[in-house]
Amino acid sequence: HRLSELYQRVKPLFRKDTRTGLRIARATVTLPESGEEATIIFSRDYCEPQGSDIKGARKDKDPKWVAFLSTDTRLHASTIIRKYTNRWAIEVCFKESKQLLELGKDQSNSFNAQVCATTLSFLRYNLLGFLNEIEKYPTMGGLFEHLAEQSGMVTYAHRLWAFFKGLFKYSLKCIFALMQIEDDLSPFIDSIDQALCPHLRIRGCET
Repeated sequence: HRLSELYQRVKPLFRKDTRTGLRIARATVTLPESGEEATIIFSRDYCEPQGSDIKGARKDKDPKWVAFLSTDTRLHASTIIRKYTNRWAIEVCFKESKQLLELGKDQSNSFNAQVCATTLSFLRYNLLGFLNEIEKYPTMGGLFEHLAEQSGMVTYAHRLWAFFKGLFKYSLKCIFALMQIEDDLSPFIDSIDQALCPHLRIRGCET
């Protein structure tokens, strides 16, 4: 049988599981190639962990069914679903690391460089996860976009100040030369720099 056909056959057997709170149906099948027995757990109420935490997300009136397959026929349905949920966090980690942190896109031919780039990607992901726990963003992507925007604003402010700093330095140099002032320009520039730097400090994440 196809999976959809098997679902139609077990559809009348759906019941609410007390451990998971989901409507599930259990079926034992034989795998065609190996002949090994396997358990398939069908559920109509299951939502992916990442999507269930998003505020304001619409929930379907009639949720789509999902199926979980396990070759250990002794496991309870709740155990199979819990193991899948734990694995889903790993899937989300790799997906978001590729989308947000350039995982696997390092162009170096050095194996050590590839290991270093991968390690840094996961390190930044852990830092984002830690910040996400504090900031309470609904998704990791939302937090990343906020930090990237904040970092971009700070970078622009530094570049703007670097432009005016050069302009001030050139203007003061011309004024000192015109008025034949032999004092050093550095203290004047440093005093302006020290006055503005506290307002230009980096507050975001540069990843």
